Amino acid sequence: MELLKIIFFSFILLLAGNFKTAAAAFDYDLSLLNDDLRFSKEILISGDNVRIYARVRNVGNNDITGYVSFLRGAELIGNSQPVSVLPKTGDDVFIDFTVPENSFNIQAKIQGTDPSDQNPSNIATQSQLIMPDHDTDGDGTVDRLDEDDD
Repeated sequence: MELLKIIFFSFILLLAGNFKTAAAAFDYDLSLLNDDLRFSKEILISGDNVRIYARVRNVGNNDITGYVSFLRGAELIGNSQPVSVLPKTGDDVFIDFTVPENSFNIQAKIQGTDPSDQNPSNIATQSQLIMPDHDTDGDGTVDRLDEDDD
C-alpha cells in the first residue's frame, strides 16, 4: 500500500512538472467585463457625489498601457484615467461623478493602448439603465422609503 502511494504521488508530481499554463489568445489584450463597472454606493441619490470604478484586466501575454474613459451617454465624465497592467492581473481606475436627476447609463471604454490592443471585442462595458433615487426633504432617507418626504 505504501509503495502505491509513492508511485501515485510521483506520477502526480511528474504531471505537474510537465503541465504548462496555456498562453492567452492575444499578446496585447486589456478587458472590461460587465461586472467590472461599479459604484461607491449601492443606492444612488440624485445630486450625490459618487465614485465610479472600473476593473481593467490584462488577459494578454504582455504588459500593456492605455486609458479608460467613463461616459454618460456620449458625454465624457471628467478626464480619462491612465492604466498599465501586467499580464494575468488587473487594476482599478475610478472617476468622481454627480448622480443626475434622470435615468442614465455609464459606459467605461479602454482607449489609446500601447501597444495596440489586439482584441476590440472586450474593451468596453456599460451599466444597465439606472434610475436614481431622490431625497426631497434631505433627511438622508430616499423618498420611496420615507413616510415624510416633503
